[in-house]
Amino acid sequence: MIDAMRERILVVCTANICRSPMAAVVLASALPEARVTSAGLRVPPWAADMDPVAREVLAEQGYPVGQRHVPRALFENDVREADLVLVMEHWQREDIFMRAPFARGRVFLLGHWQGGEVADPYGRGHAAVACALEQIELACRGWSRRWVAA
Repeated sequence: MIDAMRERILVVCTANICRSPMAAVVLASALPEARVTSAGLRVPPWAADMDPVAREVLAEQGYPVGQRHVPRALFENDVREADLVLVMEHWQREDIFMRAPFARGRVFLLGHWQGGEVADPYGRGHAAVACALEQIELACRGWSRRWVAA
């Protein structure tokens, strides 16, 4: 079970419309006691919901996607309040360190245990999003095993 002091997980990607919302859904399913949120480093002004292809792929795999996702920008306070911050790519980790140097030791690649990044599938079709979800699920399994054991 998750320690009450270690239950806030923040997942970050570029626009908060595809990878980080998918990862938040997967992590929240794996760790129902945790408070899992997501944010983006560069949320476009037109973003109003999760990418429809990402929503479709999540639904196909049985994840709950009923409510609307509102993409939101990352703020320093989000990082400050998180016990663990998971990013998709190395540059995103460095971007967070520039914004919030105090976060060192709490910001990791989602694919840390698998040794890789989760490439952005946005705009590349169903197969690319499904591949990204597979990577996200594998990475989330690694984090959830370690998180619960902590």
